[in-house]
Amino acid sequence: MSHFMVLVCGSLAAAASPIVAPKIGIDLNSMILIITLLSLFFQELLVIQISKRRENIAFTRRFYRRYPVGKYHLVRYSSSIFAFGILILLLIFANFGFSRKHIIFYVCLPLIGKLLYEPLLGTYLHENKKTIQFIFAYLVINIFALTSGLSPAELSLVPDSLTQSYVLLMTVSTLLTLRLAYYQSFCLNNGGSLESQIGHVLMALFLLSLPEAVRIGELLLLELR
Repeated sequence: MSHFMVLVCGSLAAAASPIVAPKIGIDLNSMILIITLLSLFFQELLVIQISKRRENIAFTRRFYRRYPVGKYHLVRYSSSIFAFGILILLLIFANFGFSRKHIIFYVCLPLIGKLLYEPLLGTYLHENKKTIQFIFAYLVINIFALTSGLSPAELSLVPDSLTQSYVLLMTVSTLLTLRLAYYQSFCLNNGGSLESQIGHVLMALFLLSLPEAVRIGELLLLELR
């Protein structure tokens, strides 16, 4: 399955979640976390591990030559350490609650963090000073996309379900597109991929920010009345 099919299926599932979630008795944030995790998982399985298997094996060999087995544990397991850190923070802030919603968050958010972090392993093989900028941009964009998806703006002119569907669709498509662009650029040595995809990511971010911009406009109009 191509990245395009994963992108379409994940984005449409995210857009449908405000309608599906109440029918199956689950809150919207839990639903979108599950869909985001499944979308990232299938991208990893079908695109990275199967479709780009040869390039991924070559990257793994380069990575292990640079960071051999038995050494550099913090580097080699940094994505898992990152996920474990997220889990610890969730447990602390949730006061170790264990409701169904808590468990979904404990499972999904660390795994989402791990899958989103893994393309950054490729940056460990690059010594270009601009790499730090790319890492920072990657983290900022992903945090913005995830927080936008979990707390979409409420607009008086547009039904909440429509706004939520729009924001969630753009959130999942942004995460999937950016992750693959970084994977191809830093892990699979497709240097032109990041430049070719960054325009799509910036457009997605612009579209993702539109509801918040409209909400600010509504607030300003209310102040002027």
